[in-house]
Amino acid sequence: MAELNGNGNRHDVYRDPGAENDGLSWTASDFDDMPDFMTLSCTLQPKDIVHIHSSFALLEKAAVSQPDLQHVKRISSGRQGIVFEHVGKPYVIKKENPTWVAKGSEFTIHREYFDNLLPAAAAFIRFRRTVKTNVRVSTPLGYVSETDTRFWDNVLPKMPPEYRTRGNAILMEHILPLTKVTRKALFAYAYGRGKLTTSQINTLVNDPDNKHCLVHPCLGDDDGDITKYPDFYLPFEWLRKVGMEMLELSADLGRAYAILHWGAGIDGRGVKCVLGTRNMGREDASHSCQRRLTGLYFIDFGECTRVNLEDDAYLEVYDAYINAMLSEKNKLIIPPISRRPGYFGGFKDAYCEASKFILEKRDLQDKFNEVDFMKRYENACPDSGRLDLPGNAFREFFTSHGA
Repeated sequence: MAELNGNGNRHDVYRDPGAENDGLSWTASDFDDMPDFMTLSCTLQPKDIVHIHSSFALLEKAAVSQPDLQHVKRISSGRQGIVFEHVGKPYVIKKENPTWVAKGSEFTIHREYFDNLLPAAAAFIRFRRTVKTNVRVSTPLGYVSETDTRFWDNVLPKMPPEYRTRGNAILMEHILPLTKVTRKALFAYAYGRGKLTTSQINTLVNDPDNKHCLVHPCLGDDDGDITKYPDFYLPFEWLRKVGMEMLELSADLGRAYAILHWGAGIDGRGVKCVLGTRNMGREDASHSCQRRLTGLYFIDFGECTRVNLEDDAYLEVYDAYINAMLSEKNKLIIPPISRRPGYFGGFKDAYCEASKFILEKRDLQDKFNEVDFMKRYENACPDSGRLDLPGNAFREFFTSHGA
């Protein structure tokens, strides 16, 4: 079956009746002779599934019953902490960076970090399917303080020596990296096959430090260094070139921000949006085969601030949300008003539609108005004076492009 995606690219696909939200399903061998950009177009779409054989899946299965295999490995880091994979466990450990703690940095993991995650995860569980966004929040599984002797006595000996210090930590659902076929296509497409040999590409792909790869879709960025190993930060044109459904992505983000704001009461400051995968279940007796579903996730809630939607004045809430949306990290996620009017229109219309539904469900529609809020956000944007964007821009954009 041939299909055209929202950017006009053609590819042959088949429907997987077991895929969530009617996604598409592929096997790794499907990409053997496929151009890199087509591989990315087929594997970076939320809801699509790639069937793979995974050596890590075998190790994970063995580690469940063999404690000596349950190593704790550093897989990523940011201002808010270092993330460790605990082999054989269904969670990752996000732990304070001991260097920052020693320097008195504000980027330590306090109980408030976990308390921000709880309402965010609960709100997405409650509203995500109803408002039809593909964005998820990693489920928080527990908070661990530096005084939790039982936990740290078990975990610290399994960690790399330089990280064997106690600290506050959060246990969270493990967002799996992109599959090997996707990572290989990313390296090849980013550098160009003329610049790297097949051997060099394979070396990059097989490097253990590059295996925990997530993609950061940056709709607000036009250019920039896309490779910050092991992750890829893909600006707008890169996303479009590799066949991402940009209109759908814009709408997904609009609905996700609506859930954050009116479902969870969180301003969203500092959150990141990433593309990762999760395992939809193994298929064979050897446990080496996985069905990896591509998905969008909001991560990093340590800089967020919670508001009280019942008690705080509506203008205070609006100001908190707008200031967060205009922060540097959030501006990378949200489509810019003047440079991407159609995509901002998609974000805006989806945000307003989802917000209206959530506010009514929470009986807050008489206090907050989603259209008024978005007008205030547009007026606050530095480039808002260059565009008079009507409320139905998304529908007009579809019509003008023959959709």
